[in-house]
Amino acid sequence: MVAYSKPHLPYDEQLKLMASRGMAYSDRGTAWRALRRIGCYRLFAYTYTLRAPVSGAEPGPSKTRSDQFVGGASFDDVLKLYEFDRKLGLCLLEGLESLEVGLAVHIG
Repeated sequence: MVAYSKPHLPYDEQLKLMASRGMAYSDRGTAWRALRRIGCYRLFAYTYTLRAPVSGAEPGPSKTRSDQFVGGASFDDVLKLYEFDRKLGLCLLEGLESLEVGLAVHIG
């Protein structure tokens, strides 16, 4: 088994790390609470388009984005993307539930 080499950073340290990589945030308290509630790994998935491309990287499964953020990258934008994705998932779940009930009635 391979040991995990990245220790969990306190939320303040996570914010400092993101800021050192170019991520801005308008309200430290909101960002801190979001990290605590949602988690940095889940939120980090929404930063992909805000990270600078690696020069000379081949398209595909290799690493094509750096850990540095592009100019203007905002934690507020990351939260908006997360919230949009969450609401979209809830809409789809509601639609699937209606489909499931209708299918069950039709089969029954």
